[in-house]
Amino acid sequence: MEEIVELRDWRAKTFNLGGDKRQLVLSNALQNWHDGTEWHEIDTSLIDMGDYYSTTSTPYDVKIYKDKPRLEYTSKLGKGSVNIKIKDNTSGGASLDNPNRKVKFVDCMTDLDIEVLCMPGGVEIFKILKTPTAPHSIDWEFAEDVGMTLKVKNINPEVRGWEKKAHGRDTELIHGKSTEVVNAGKKTYTITEDFTGRVKTIDPVTHIATWTEDAEYPIKIDVLVNEAIANELDDGSYMTAYSWWQGGLCRLWDNFTPAWRFQSVAIPVGATIDDPSTFKCKTGAETANRDGTFYGNDVDDAAYWAYQSVNNPLTMEKTAASTVQSGFPNYADVTIDVKDIIQEIVDRGGWAENNDIRIGVGAKAGSGNTSFYDYPDANAGRLSINYTAGAAGGAVRKPRATISISSLLPMYLAVGVLKNKVMTVREFLKGKWI
Repeated sequence: MEEIVELRDWRAKTFNLGGDKRQLVLSNALQNWHDGTEWHEIDTSLIDMGDYYSTTSTPYDVKIYKDKPRLEYTSKLGKGSVNIKIKDNTSGGASLDNPNRKVKFVDCMTDLDIEVLCMPGGVEIFKILKTPTAPHSIDWEFAEDVGMTLKVKNINPEVRGWEKKAHGRDTELIHGKSTEVVNAGKKTYTITEDFTGRVKTIDPVTHIATWTEDAEYPIKIDVLVNEAIANELDDGSYMTAYSWWQGGLCRLWDNFTPAWRFQSVAIPVGATIDDPSTFKCKTGAETANRDGTFYGNDVDDAAYWAYQSVNNPLTMEKTAASTVQSGFPNYADVTIDVKDIIQEIVDRGGWAENNDIRIGVGAKAGSGNTSFYDYPDANAGRLSINYTAGAAGGAVRKPRATISISSLLPMYLAVGVLKNKVMTVREFLKGKWI
């Protein structure tokens, strides 16, 4: 099996299986990056460089220093650089969690841990408040290139966080920003981040939000820096109140319906889908006695997710073909047969090569819930489709989707996360997201 390199893109590889047979492997996470001359496979494994840790092969250079929570991030795609650190902390040093691509700083302040996660398209910095006595106010120091085009998580009065035991309740954060100082091409400033201790719960029946002070610890809140090269609006989910993926995690439950959107699926018109054609996802640590039904979105070209419309994972038009999974193991890869699902979609009259496909999973019998991981987590969902090109193969072609560096499309991690509405690209580019 040999890769057809000229068909490689940021998220996909195509392999020649002999004759007219091909295998397309497509992920929601970035798999490859291009330096302007050639493609490289992404490898976020961390390397010990002496005073700091760095990644093996990513579209960025990062130095995560060992002495305290601080890093230097430089784009390899010409988008500039940014340095981030906690002001006046007393870290005891870093430890490496390479299987999870993390550097951990334990108790850098009393009952406060910092984790730096290296992802295919950027880094995410988590602060973990382990107990109610952990510092609720932290100063972050930033130094960034003037005019840089990296995406750094914006600072707003309320930012969505992730709270471990409350199934995605909002954590209320208040930020203050110092005056920016520009010197020698660098813009420096300090962000003061305060956690109020309040969390927001949305009633699944009335949809009414209530702020309470019953936060359950530990609480995990993040800062994100990325290359802004990932396709947007690729993942969706449906909960009675709103759609959400948080930190690459969503749960399958009575009113929780995860789904994945795969963009630029390079299956030609008239193709026959062969065995094995699969969808692979990874589960988290939840109860395993919940059954689920996997299905496709029965449309020619799957659109992005829209909040409170028929275009959501729960109510979208489903394929007649489906696959039932009886129970889900904890922390394990689950492989689902999607041959008939994909065939039904590409047999549609309006299918064109490089259209988009959505795969969803709905809850069936059982109790409890199962969580799934996806982008930006390293365990993103992946489609592997074997096919034989038909007589019509290539007759109808849609220009292969590419990710333009100059377009600076931000990475939209979850639909409707902020204020229960879908953000437009214009709003997103103006920094009105989280």
